[in-house]
Amino acid sequence: LDPLEAGFNARLPGHWLRIATRMALPLGMSAGLAAATVFVHRVELVEPPGGSVWTALLTDTEIFSRYVYNIFFPNNPSFYYYVEPIVSPGDIRLWLYGIFLAALVGTLIYATDRASRGLAILGVIWFFAALGPNANIIATAFPMQDRFTYLAAPGLLLAACLAISGLLARVPDGAVWRGRVACGYLVVLALLLVVRAQDFSSSDELELHAAESQPRSGRAQAVAAHITQTRYNLHSASGAQPDPQRAEIVERNIEVR
Repeated sequence: LDPLEAGFNARLPGHWLRIATRMALPLGMSAGLAAATVFVHRVELVEPPGGSVWTALLTDTEIFSRYVYNIFFPNNPSFYYYVEPIVSPGDIRLWLYGIFLAALVGTLIYATDRASRGLAILGVIWFFAALGPNANIIATAFPMQDRFTYLAAPGLLLAACLAISGLLARVPDGAVWRGRVACGYLVVLALLLVVRAQDFSSSDELELHAAESQPRSGRAQAVAAHITQTRYNLHSASGAQPDPQRAEIVERNIEVR
């Protein structure tokens, strides 16, 4: 499957035909599985963010940028995310997030040692290609979920590790600093884990946290309202006498949400 294999000549049609022959089966299987998946989940499909494939691609600049941040610094992941569609090239967010992604890719490739840049490019392609099925071209009610990055994250982390190694190789005692950077980053991740661990005591806590961290997410607010109402009903059924003022506030919040 490797077009750069020994003996490949881009000027010879026969070599391209050989690649096409090899790719026919996996591409056919992928197309069949994609069609079957869309058919099975057809009742869950919605319009792409903004209403079209074009606006979905524009919005992906923000979504992919937020994924990058969450992968490297997962300080506030959420069960649900609110995403405001980008519907016009005139939206400043498109340019800000687009420049960020372009700068990130350029930096990762440039910082990597020349001998390993091919591998860094592979990591970048891996990241964006693996996010392709969740790029909202065929959209669901979840335009953004951290779980969508499970297959994409290794590519980005590969490119990042190569870039950091390339930078540290250019400074004195680079090998020593590489260990220090790795240990420091692990400490940061450990601290973030300690901060967020309590939210993982139950799915209810995670969903309530989502309502707090993503106040504009309608799904997060609806789920939080359901949890609050369920807890209130259980509390009342236990025979406890709820505070009338608190009960009024709860009921008002449920109605609003």
